[in-house]
Amino acid sequence: MKKLPACSIMKNKKADEQIAPEAVVRLLLVALVAFVLFAACSNFDFSSGEDKYELSFQHFVGGINSMSSSRTLFEDVKIKSGTAIIGFANGADSWKCYNCHDKDSLPTRKFDRPSSPECGASACVCLCKEGLDFEGGKNKVGKCKSLDCKVLEKNIAPKTYVLSETSYWQDGFLFVVGREGLNGLPKYSSEEIDIFADNKNGILTVCDASMKSFNEKKPPYLPDSMCIPVKSS
Repeated sequence: MKKLPACSIMKNKKADEQIAPEAVVRLLLVALVAFVLFAACSNFDFSSGEDKYELSFQHFVGGINSMSSSRTLFEDVKIKSGTAIIGFANGADSWKCYNCHDKDSLPTRKFDRPSSPECGASACVCLCKEGLDFEGGKNKVGKCKSLDCKVLEKNIAPKTYVLSETSYWQDGFLFVVGREGLNGLPKYSSEEIDIFADNKNGILTVCDASMKSFNEKKPPYLPDSMCIPVKSS
């Protein structure tokens, strides 16, 4: 067997020593590119993380503000379990629910208008992101630890029927997931709900699928509509 000259062996050793650092650099570059791509995809993924709820809320608000005089279906509005979306009419001091889960001449559920700038001189809608709670006996008052509010360019109907001729929302709307006994509606087990909105001459009425179903029964005293404002007395 032919032996390689000593100088050739030394050259091969030197080449190996030069290749090793280059391979390490290549591996580091590949790892860096993979990390950047993973981070970008994570931020873009609407189906994971806390951002999906805020993005869904922003889409909902933007859709309402861009509505023409027509009805719009917002499919799969994402609301995290234990949180809520709350709308307040222009000039109203609170959202109220009359005869919701209890009977009384006073509102049985109430949520006071927040003091945020977005709710100052117009209708507004807020995402309660954390700390939703209703306190009191038969007449419960809601509160939220963390609210994100947006201006609504349309006002909200003064009254909207919920699921009977006696229960209705006044000066706003409230949708909550994972909680029951707060807004006159059944408990939502899914974090994705369908919300219907009507814009009639700049006056907005908002309802969910169960309210739509109730109104499709066409009681004799109600017009044929999915979201029905109660006539002011």
